[in-house]
Amino acid sequence: MNFMRMVGLILFIFALSFAGAFSLKEKMVQGQPGDYIVMAQGKMASVLLIRAISANILQLEEISVPQAQAPKEGWKAWIEKQAPGHTSWIAYEIDLKEDRLVECYSYSRREWLFAEDPNHFLTKLLTLSLKRTPESVRKKIGPAPSNEELDHRAFWNPPVVLEGKKVEKPTMTPWLGKWPNDSSEIAGCEIELYFGNSPFPYWIDIKTPHYMAHIRTLDSGSHLNSPQPLIPKRSPEFLGQASWKSHHMVIQLQCPTYYEKLNLFVIDLSEEGKAPIPLTVSMERKAEIVTLTIQEQTLETALKRGHSYRWIIVPENSSDTLAESQDIFVW
Repeated sequence: MNFMRMVGLILFIFALSFAGAFSLKEKMVQGQPGDYIVMAQGKMASVLLIRAISANILQLEEISVPQAQAPKEGWKAWIEKQAPGHTSWIAYEIDLKEDRLVECYSYSRREWLFAEDPNHFLTKLLTLSLKRTPESVRKKIGPAPSNEELDHRAFWNPPVVLEGKKVEKPTMTPWLGKWPNDSSEIAGCEIELYFGNSPFPYWIDIKTPHYMAHIRTLDSGSHLNSPQPLIPKRSPEFLGQASWKSHHMVIQLQCPTYYEKLNLFVIDLSEEGKAPIPLTVSMERKAEIVTLTIQEQTLETALKRGHSYRWIIVPENSSDTLAESQDIFVW
């Protein structure tokens, strides 16, 4: 994951991590669909948008573009025109109960991106802790006085732009955290974030022993409408064919974790027009790998000898989503 992608994700995922010191998660869930912020670092700019929010799920979009191609007509109008010149347009779905990323989809590439890597940047963000920046170390405006003089300088706050207009004398609160010693570009770095009234932070400093990187806000606001559909749901996928183990049959699936329960059916291909037959199964899950076990007696009761069948998976409470096996078995 490149540096720009990492700092972009910081802007909204930090809100899930610090309920103990500062309930940024509560702050985030008070946001509304259409709330957005535009941040910049280096030569890139990214729009971060709340698409949907509930007690359990937060969906966001990130649209990135080179600053040299930043829209002159305004960010809202640019996005309504499908963000011409954008380099990436990604949707994220976050489980607010588990504080983890459960889905990641690229509208630009029209494909899902891998979200279950245990070393994923977002996974580490969810466990990072923040403490309020002590006033003794806060940045102030102007040069420091000599040792004999009292320091009466005002605290520095980052600039805030709301719907294209600069906000005069914004009130901010900075928070400090330290990135773990991993192999990333910001390993061991001190990170300071400035928060105001927005559900997003307005400014981020990433402090390393050799340099300091700043992520600043270009604009912010609300009522931003995305032309993209909400992040699509993946269907479960069969992993190979069903197999016999002693007196039961085993089916393995790759299944998104937001499908908590699966219903298994078989279609009798030997009798045209017959309704799918429900089967009782036991289910075990390890991340996205699901194992379904069907007892031999269950199959003996429900199926007819010599008939051909195909498996069907329907997630509970998602009747518009299903998965159909490629293999056909004869009972």
